[in-house]
Amino acid sequence: MLSNENKEIWIFLSHSNKDFAKVRLIRNYLEEHSCRPLMFYLRCLSNEDEINDLIKREIDCRTRFIICDSENSRSSKWVKSEVDYIKSKYRTYETIDLSERDEIIKGKLDSYIRKSKIFFCYAGRDSKLVEEVYFHISKYDIRCYCHADFLGVGAPAPLVIQLALNSIKEDCGFVVFFASKSSLKSKYCEKEIRWAEAYGINIFILLLDEYAKNNIRKYFPHIVEKVQRGGLPLDDSFLTGDISGAVSFEYKVESAIEEIVNRIFPFWDTYTMAKNFLEGVDCQKDEKEASRLFGIVYRKAYYLNYVEDYPGGTLFLARCLANGYGTEKNISKALRLYQRCVHGFGIVGLDKEIEDARRELQESDNRIIDSIEQ
Repeated sequence: MLSNENKEIWIFLSHSNKDFAKVRLIRNYLEEHSCRPLMFYLRCLSNEDEINDLIKREIDCRTRFIICDSENSRSSKWVKSEVDYIKSKYRTYETIDLSERDEIIKGKLDSYIRKSKIFFCYAGRDSKLVEEVYFHISKYDIRCYCHADFLGVGAPAPLVIQLALNSIKEDCGFVVFFASKSSLKSKYCEKEIRWAEAYGINIFILLLDEYAKNNIRKYFPHIVEKVQRGGLPLDDSFLTGDISGAVSFEYKVESAIEEIVNRIFPFWDTYTMAKNFLEGVDCQKDEKEASRLFGIVYRKAYYLNYVEDYPGGTLFLARCLANGYGTEKNISKALRLYQRCVHGFGIVGLDKEIEDARRELQESDNRIIDSIEQ
């Protein structure tokens, strides 16, 4: 198992060209930390519609955004347009105040970069499961680490653990603990979890077996269990997911991937990653990975629409149904949900999606009529 340390995380930078010199410092710092920031300075293009379309296409396939805030950016129509479009896509973003000192900006960037890294904590007996989960998660817009990444030829266990602990403290924004009878009894896992807890790092506890499910409070008496699958967490530092009931190895792997993806990514980012795999954007086309992620999006959106009555859930459920992403295609149902987004929630910018759905529904009706007449 190898870490994806060299993996580059794409970050869209929204900024005013008048702040180019200051923003360039941010770009350079991000590049030094294995990120790939996108800065647009398009003097070669004069057609505003062409520029706007290009920027929107870039936003559509990105999951990470930084807004470079300044007097110049607040008066820029391009920055306003970018931020409005990012918000309309239900994306999250970080705001960096360019008037602050370089040291403060770098500190905020360090915190932001850590959010792109997760650490897997597990016992050796669970390595087969973890390696399979790691294989898929490491393909996504995240960097994965575990103590196995620090194993050198003849490296003593204490050194490996110390390197892992330092990585948790300095680099990672999230720890996934694969809780099982073996890992709960492991002194190495205990060190990693307690270390993460001491430094305020978010910990996601994934319950692998009945022993972990029945004894987790014995080891972590202050954790708050997740209310229900897909629900909002009650505690930001300790979260739990339960896959102990999975009856097969394959189902346990899929359940673990879904739990982790739902915990570390907003579901609209999962949708974006799925489309990128489907279309081969900055990655090899991978229809199986796209299908897996679309299924996760559909189930999450279904829950958020029917249980939480959340506008974003309704919108992405409509998109899944309109395109057959993660479920069977159902244009008429998608159209009803799109209309609910507009008339019930006041979501704007859906004209093209609604028009496409209506046209496809009409074409389908015409084919049915032609078939009957024949």
